Amino acid sequence: MELTPEGFAACGACDVDGDGQYAACVALESQNAQLTTPGDVY
Repeated sequence: MELTPEGFAACGACDVDGDGQYAACVALESQNAQLTTPGDVY
């Protein structure tokens, strides 16, 4: 998480299926979390 002039930005990543590819998302104070990797990465 980091503070920005508009509030905050939070990033998250996980590898639910254990294949070595991490799914990542970013959320801003003014915006819900958005997936930043392809939808087939778990």
